Amino acid sequence: MLEAKQLRSAATEMNRVMTGLDPVINVNGKIPVLVEQMKEAIKYIEADDKFSKTTQSVVDALIAEDKEDEDENETAEKIHHKNVGKAPIKTDVEEEEEEIEEEEEEEEEEEEEEPTPKKPANAPKKSVPKNTTGGYVRIESVAEALLQKPKTIDEWVKKANAIMVKHGGKENVNESKGLIKLVTKVIPHICPDVKLPTA
Repeated sequence: MLEAKQLRSAATEMNRVMTGLDPVINVNGKIPVLVEQMKEAIKYIEADDKFSKTTQSVVDALIAEDKEDEDENETAEKIHHKNVGKAPIKTDVEEEEEEIEEEEEEEEEEEEEEPTPKKPANAPKKSVPKNTTGGYVRIESVAEALLQKPKTIDEWVKKANAIMVKHGGKENVNESKGLIKLVTKVIPHICPDVKLPTA
């Protein structure tokens, strides 16, 4: 069994020696992925690709391992064909893949099972303020006040605020001022004929 350090070292050298390898081997990847990438890269080794003895021994070991896997798969397949109707014999590679899949499924189930935090029974309930305006919004009060032809911005603000209160809203001079400021910038672009109060 090859060690992670040997594999990463060999992969680094393979990337360096095998110019034009695309994609390059991810030497920092997980070991099973690294091994698969190295086995794939081995298929593209050319005669003039020369490796150190250590790297060459890793390459040879991976080639041998690949050959063993192929032989195991062929043998398992032959046995399966002889025993049609019986459960197929699994190779080491298939068993490893199944174990990985089962572990991933268990992790996903654990994540799903995490309970959502419950509020304490005596936690105060948040009260949502009731809408007492019947859907009437402050911008409508600004428009309605403008129809009353105020002479100054202050007068417009006061009228808009009063109209809002009349419709069940809260008094908020600053909000009315902010909306009026916005309206004075927009109205000249969409209704140039409308005369706005001056400051």
